[in-house]
Amino acid sequence: MGLLFFALVFFILAGALSSGLLTLDGVRPEAFRARNILRSPTYYLQTNEHALLQASFTFYGRLSAAGKKKFLYRTIRFRDHKYFQFHFTPSVPQSVPEILISAAAVQLTFGLKQYLLPKYRKIHVYEHSFLLGNGREAYGAASLGSAIALSWQPFLDGYRNGEDSWNLGIHEWGHALELSFLKEQSAGAEFARYYPEWKNEAEKVLQTVNEKETGFRNFPSEHFTEFLPVCLERLFESPQPFRDEFPSLFEHTKRLIRLDPFNAENDFRYQPQISQATDRI
Repeated sequence: MGLLFFALVFFILAGALSSGLLTLDGVRPEAFRARNILRSPTYYLQTNEHALLQASFTFYGRLSAAGKKKFLYRTIRFRDHKYFQFHFTPSVPQSVPEILISAAAVQLTFGLKQYLLPKYRKIHVYEHSFLLGNGREAYGAASLGSAIALSWQPFLDGYRNGEDSWNLGIHEWGHALELSFLKEQSAGAEFARYYPEWKNEAEKVLQTVNEKETGFRNFPSEHFTEFLPVCLERLFESPQPFRDEFPSLFEHTKRLIRLDPFNAENDFRYQPQISQATDRI
């Protein structure tokens, strides 16, 4: 009898979701497969994923209740759109790295409407490091194809110290976001519209970086492709020094991803009028 009741409830929910009578966070979940209905953020709001993110991500912990719901929804949906391939046996359930790696991408794209980064369908997860095709050791890599690779322990280290401007998850998903725009134009309209202006400013700053000592850690100045990921790491982990040293680039980077690290009271939403007022202080 209990099994029959559960099946009845499941099919009622499935029918309501597919008809649009019931939505998650105001979004019709046509893309959700049937297996995801009971994995929605509404179901998990007070359980595993919420507790995991609350403990691991300062960004998530500072969001409002509505912001947390949006973050959870996006994280679970992102995870369900990717295929994770583990090259080691984690000491925690595989769902833990799956959620945290997905959450890093969601943190980076939280201000954008398009956040699934569909170009990258496969995520390779290594324990400490891996070898690239040229034999060089690496902790992370976003390929020109459809895969991204991350090392789990260095990924965790990036979130354990949130003020050293070194975050493997933000860095590699930053590459993925930029490559999604450059190769497939799939990073979303907001990012695409503003990227040329950001690049213009970044190229000017890069000349300064080449000529004097700056806060950009170990930056390979001849590789412009590394510049956006490094800027994004600084935006999230050391926003005040970033703003003090390069105020214009800081503003352009905020605007590019539509997030403001100094606007926590509004879920870090980028608001141009606030940014302009802050710059005058």
